[in-house]
Amino acid sequence: MTLQDKEMGAAWRWPVPRCPVAPLPLKDRSLFSVPLASAVPVVVTASERHRLKKMAYGHKTPHQAGQRATIVLLAARGRPNARIAVQTRLHVDTVRTWRGRFAAGGMPALADRKRSGRPVSFTALQVAEVKALACQLPAGTGAPLSR
Repeated sequence: MTLQDKEMGAAWRWPVPRCPVAPLPLKDRSLFSVPLASAVPVVVTASERHRLKKMAYGHKTPHQAGQRATIVLLAARGRPNARIAVQTRLHVDTVRTWRGRFAAGGMPALADRKRSGRPVSFTALQVAEVKALACQLPAGTGAPLSR
């Protein structure tokens, strides 16, 4: 109880809003109910399980890849999406997404998809040539030290 509550009196409470419409009887509630979707079953082979464990527990694995592998490993044990979300501290929608992608596409589906945006301006060959030029001494290439 705070100091303000003591000053206002112990009986003081915030007003509780009342619902102006009475709830529907049970037989009419089925009209508005949405069926719950069940979690997609995940089946993992022994080699996939080994790769997923290396991804999940590896110290050099990117964080997102480790999270995705953990989601799939827990889903393969038959855990529900809500429990996986609590255990991994992720949103249920995130768990549902990666569980579904793995079930549909296997290990390659855990990789990032191609992102939209502006296409690359330079080819890989041009980038390699510039990097090679930057690694050489200016005297060896005949390039001036200043502009």
